[in-house]
Amino acid sequence: MNKKYLKISLLCILMLHFLPLQADLSWQLYSPENVLSVQLDLDGKGQLRFQLRHQGKDVIQPSPIGIRFTHTGFEDGLSVSGEVEIVTVNDDYQLWSGKQSRVSYLAREMTLPMVNADGLAMHLRLRLSDDGLAYRYE
Repeated sequence: MNKKYLKISLLCILMLHFLPLQADLSWQLYSPENVLSVQLDLDGKGQLRFQLRHQGKDVIQPSPIGIRFTHTGFEDGLSVSGEVEIVTVNDDYQLWSGKQSRVSYLAREMTLPMVNADGLAMHLRLRLSDDGLAYRYE
C-alpha cells in the first residue's frame, strides 16, 4: 500500500476519534420588547441548559433543564429532531374579578423538538413575555 494513502487514512481515523459526536447548538429567544432573553444550549453530550437575562444581566445563570420518568429521561443524550419554531403569541382574555377585567398578552414562543437516547420524542416549549418565562414539556 502506498505510504501517502496510509498516512491520509491514519489522519482521518485520528480526526474522527477526537471529533465530538454532536456539535454544540444554541438558540436565543427575545421577549417582544427585548426586556428578557433566554438562551438554550445543547452540548455535545446532549445535555440541555438554559440561561435567562433581564436587560442583558443574568437572572438565571446557565442551568440544566430536563425531565426524568421512571423508565426513561430527557436529561442527556438529547438531539434535535426537527425544525425549531419561533412564533409570536398575542392573546386577549377576560377576567371574572380583579382590578382589570380585560387582559392583553404578548409573548414570543419557541418549540424545540427533541428525541432522547431511547428514541422517544418530546417537545420543549418556552414562552417569553416582557415580565416572565414559562416552559413545558409536550
